[in-house]
Amino acid sequence: MRTSREKATTEPPAREVGPPSMALFMRESIAVAELGACLLAVPLWPLGARGDGHPVLVLPGLLQSDISTLPLRMFLASRGYSVYGWAAAATPGARMRSTGIC
Repeated sequence: MRTSREKATTEPPAREVGPPSMALFMRESIAVAELGACLLAVPLWPLGARGDGHPVLVLPGLLQSDISTLPLRMFLASRGYSVYGWAAAATPGARMRSTGIC
């Protein structure tokens, strides 16, 4: 029977992961334009379908906090849903072991 220590030594060696490319890094700046588009769409919110009041839990993306979901939560609340955010610090990132980095 293998122990957890033996299993750890049989894992393939971790491959080195470098930083993201400049193109991917620059793509993150699109978020500012997306926020502006969202704010411009606020007058159109009343045209959306009405909700039935059931609860909706909105989870932020990886390493994000509730601030990143605020426009979506505001829209859902305006449509009649009972909206709940993550209500915690930023979501945890991937664990190093699960990504194969260490």
